Amino acid sequence: MIVTFRTKPHGDITYLGDVALELLRIMGRSDTIPSAMYAEDIPEALAKLRSAVEADESACGVEEAIDARDEDSEAAISLQHRVLPLIQLLEAAQEANSPVSWDS
Repeated sequence: MIVTFRTKPHGDITYLGDVALELLRIMGRSDTIPSAMYAEDIPEALAKLRSAVEADESACGVEEAIDARDEDSEAAISLQHRVLPLIQLLEAAQEANSPVSWDS
């Protein structure tokens, strides 16, 4: 499954289903697809995503950084890198006071 996040002031962002579901859970959203969030819910979702990135960065140790060099490793893409496009989409939506939707 592929999930695409959409908002008018930003280009669409597409994730594989498992990654999208993880990000939705981090934001405190239901894993129902399709769905949407109102503009007034975006600041809370952004705060949760940023908090998760900070927690992930502080939990990353030297061994994990070494493992991340392995291109075949699932850990090679950190949460920070996975979430950045979605954060940018949410920031654009927040600035324009626009809702965000996602579908498969």
